[in-house]
Amino acid sequence: MNIRIATNQDRDDVQRVHMRAFPDCSKFIGGKKLLFNLRKLWKLIL
Repeated sequence: MNIRIATNQDRDDVQRVHMRAFPDCSKFIGGKKLLFNLRKLWKLIL
């Protein structure tokens, strides 16, 4: 449960940054965005 909550928060933060930086490419890099979030999350947990 904690991991899910953290992932959602992380995803929102990254989405905000991407919307500011790349509003057009946000949909295209959706998959890469998720992988980046998971990597970031593992660093936070470990």
